[in-house]
Amino acid sequence: MLSIYKAKLTTKNKSDDQIKRRFDMKVSQNEIDNFRNALNSVNGLVISVAPSLFSEGSYVVAGWKNEDDHLMRDFIYAMEQDPYFGSYIGDREVFLKDWKNNEYEPMGAFSFEKDDIELLEKITNV
Repeated sequence: MLSIYKAKLTTKNKSDDQIKRRFDMKVSQNEIDNFRNALNSVNGLVISVAPSLFSEGSYVVAGWKNEDDHLMRDFIYAMEQDPYFGSYIGDREVFLKDWKNNEYEPMGAFSFEKDDIELLEKITNV
């Protein structure tokens, strides 16, 4: 049974080392800074998460409030700038068009480490 939780993101001011540990490969300082800025942009946001089935101690994004859509949209666009896995690198107009038309499809689930969230309450079991 999978549990879904309401969670508050606690993603502000991660150190370079905290960010580097998230990657299986060497990352540039620019990539670290971009990742940190993206994490800072959603700090304090309340979203729905579920424990990852593939990465122990991580939680995948299950949803967010409609009024926070622009914040998550911008966070996801920032994540799409990853040089290895990004699909919309430097192409914000196409991303925004796809987002608006509900045509955006991520390459995988967006997840947060357990240190990035504060579980507030269990919403349901699926």
